[in-house]
Amino acid sequence: MSYNNIFLGKLKYLALFLVAVQSILFALTAIFFTGVSYQETWQHYNQNNRTITLYLQKLSPIQQEKAFYYLNERSDLAVWTHRVIQDSKGNGIQKHYIDAMGNSDYFSDFNYHHSNILTKSQLKVLLEHEDSKKTIGIAEASHDTLYELPRPLFTVPIVIDRLEQVYQKTNTLTGIYHVNGLESETDKSEFIKQFASATDLSEENFLQEKFGSRRDYGLVPFVLIGLLLFTMLTLLILLLVIVLQAYEKFGSLTLLGWSRNEFWLALFKPIIYPSVLSTPILAVGIWWLTGWSQVSYYILIPIMGHIVFSMFALATILIIPSLIVYSVTALSTIHKRFPSRLLTILGISSYIALSSILIATSYSLDGPLYRFMDNVHIARAWKSVENMQVIDSFSEGDDLGTLAGTSNTLELSMYHLYTKIGHDEGVYLIHSQYYGQDFLANVTAYQNLPSKPFWYLVYSYNYLTELGFQFSEEELNEIRSGSRLYLIPDSYTTEEQQRMRAYLEESVKVYDGDVETPFTQNRQFIYKSYSTTKDIFLWSTNLQQGVTSKEPIIFVASPENLYFKESANLVVSGFNGYLKIRNQNILTRVKEEITTHFPDLMDNDIQFTPVRRYIDGRQKELSYTFYLFGSLILAVLISLTSILIALVLMYRITYQDRLIVQYFLGFGLWARYKGIMILVIVSAIIEVLISFLLKTKLGIVSAALSLCLQSVLLYGFLLRKEQQKILNIFKE
Repeated sequence: MSYNNIFLGKLKYLALFLVAVQSILFALTAIFFTGVSYQETWQHYNQNNRTITLYLQKLSPIQQEKAFYYLNERSDLAVWTHRVIQDSKGNGIQKHYIDAMGNSDYFSDFNYHHSNILTKSQLKVLLEHEDSKKTIGIAEASHDTLYELPRPLFTVPIVIDRLEQVYQKTNTLTGIYHVNGLESETDKSEFIKQFASATDLSEENFLQEKFGSRRDYGLVPFVLIGLLLFTMLTLLILLLVIVLQAYEKFGSLTLLGWSRNEFWLALFKPIIYPSVLSTPILAVGIWWLTGWSQVSYYILIPIMGHIVFSMFALATILIIPSLIVYSVTALSTIHKRFPSRLLTILGISSYIALSSILIATSYSLDGPLYRFMDNVHIARAWKSVENMQVIDSFSEGDDLGTLAGTSNTLELSMYHLYTKIGHDEGVYLIHSQYYGQDFLANVTAYQNLPSKPFWYLVYSYNYLTELGFQFSEEELNEIRSGSRLYLIPDSYTTEEQQRMRAYLEESVKVYDGDVETPFTQNRQFIYKSYSTTKDIFLWSTNLQQGVTSKEPIIFVASPENLYFKESANLVVSGFNGYLKIRNQNILTRVKEEITTHFPDLMDNDIQFTPVRRYIDGRQKELSYTFYLFGSLILAVLISLTSILIALVLMYRITYQDRLIVQYFLGFGLWARYKGIMILVIVSAIIEVLISFLLKTKLGIVSAALSLCLQSVLLYGFLLRKEQQKILNIFKE
């Protein structure tokens, strides 16, 4: 007997699609928990039974400084800590940093599933690199990345950077720190005593754990399991529909000598065989597309194992349709004596439940959506400056001691260069710094502090002019004579302005040996209010602190009114360095100026690079984030649409005679399929209302998209061809 595809029709492809979705969800579940294991392995990186762990909490700024300098002096040891960056909306971890310094010999390779992800030699290159801003793994700028690390699905990006660079930026040393390189108990005891003595801490204060932790998987596993359960339920309903459609032919074929085994094979063999045979291809495809191919070939094992589980799940789903095939008599099938009411209730319940899953999934993915929108906002804000040139790197050359801070000859040469080019068009001084509540609460070095957090901008007058600020000739003359002009927003009260002025003047300190400028020789401060009517770009990549602001405090800079904090940092590299050049053409003129008039800078090999090289790391995050939440929402919508197809087909089969009579009596689509349409519309309204209550924008969009998709499906695919189907029934 030949088992041709006489029953399934196009439903075969829908069933195969659902089996593939089920297998993919099983594989994604395996990948998720593999990702959890991967992150936990990184969390324990380089730790062994000889590792000393320091628990540094509630240290004063002085104690933190002493702790850092002691650890930094112990270059014979390996020191590292783990640091995570939370998403600006509080929706989970965005990056996992490992801040390291010291002796690379006491760092180990990182292996996962028999694959070498990180080597000691790579750590050695990082820790000994002359540019302390270099990283392993992409932080913000791919240009600063020495080596890339895998970023597979369901993992947080790992970035390894220099601990001394982090301390230089934050001036804080808190958290859990690990130390390797102390081989004997005597060495350990001596280290502990020296550390306690250097920091004025008792041993109990830094050797006893005071930090708690818990494992939080988030909503991802629940979303995956929910999608998996309802995909399986949708597949079950579809297989029941396939069985019901075949009932009429089953009666006739039984009279022709077909056995139930042959009937079962004709129904389900076209689904089972392709599903089983495609398992290896599906496993390799998922392994490759999710980025785990960059980690290890051995990841294929859990993926393949879970897809095999999917085949067992398919066998379980087939139990109920198989029982119907083997239990119902041919006479019953001819008279359509099957449990139509029960199957209809099952289908409606599944549809409602899957609609709930759509909202739950949308709610859980609001975080990635906001992050995606944030990244778009950041990319748009930085678009206008992406071609500006900034210092990328430099060499000490003959200015030995520059990096160690014992010589300022390079600082002096750079200041002389800036005095020559600083008034030229397209040569700017640009720097920004956010002073938040932590700064105001913890800083004790100043008698006067502002009353609220603020952005402090160092923008040269020519850059501010291009931003729309206007200065009188008198103001420009004062700036060029060395007076420091500050712009304070008019939204500040009189008291707030007074406190800000007192802080600004107190914070500008001049010491012997600083690079001399007209300002340092004659300290003059002037202030001006400005209207807070437009957003000012802050050169920030932190949306929580803001990318633009209407009321930053602005220091109007020129070569003449700088003090050491600005003049000494003219050679600082990176997008937050001070010196900025508008474009490549102006940079060419600056280089010619250096070659012609500043030969003492030639040995420093100052290299420039476009700003976009420092922000393209975020652009890579855009595509990944969009891929993540877009794929999940699409999977939910496809599953919801699939169950609607199954529900409509079941409705047709169950009420076929009534639908035909209503059709010839002139009943419209609404009258004939009123129950289905009410279900779709009411479900969409409830989804929108729940989304409003949960304040999930993605839920509202998903509900609207789901309604449109299902409406098009009902009118354009299922119902439009109803007349032809009725005519075919009469022909038979």
